[in-house]
Amino acid sequence: MIDRVLIDSLNLKSRDFAVMWKDHIRKAEQLKHYQTLDDEALIEKGRPCFPLLSRTLDRGLDRSLVGGFFVSFGKEHLHGGFPISEVIYALSLSQNVVIEFLMTELRRTTRCGCTSLWARSQELRNSSFWAVSM
Repeated sequence: MIDRVLIDSLNLKSRDFAVMWKDHIRKAEQLKHYQTLDDEALIEKGRPCFPLLSRTLDRGLDRSLVGGFFVSFGKEHLHGGFPISEVIYALSLSQNVVIEFLMTELRRTTRCGCTSLWARSQELRNSSFWAVSM
């Protein structure tokens, strides 16, 4: 139940996830290069990650697809003058957004207990999807 809801949410609400990611970026003062972007540019930079995670959860890990995404994501940011430490930290914030969603929104809309959601969040935190990006 959680997986289907999460998969659909990541795909259909990718902009909402990107807005949450943007809010996390804005709170992280150490991301100086990201702070120079306007809100809409940040949202567009963060948005593609979430449908890709949805597809990965739905169909399994396609290392070439996920790897290709993160390689191009990294290249685009590095060519834009972003330090690698900021890029990695920004990616980790996208992971935090998904886990926050699991622990707050899904908890309200599903009948899963905290233990089940916590276990699922730990699976996501340790999944190959994030390992490919880091």
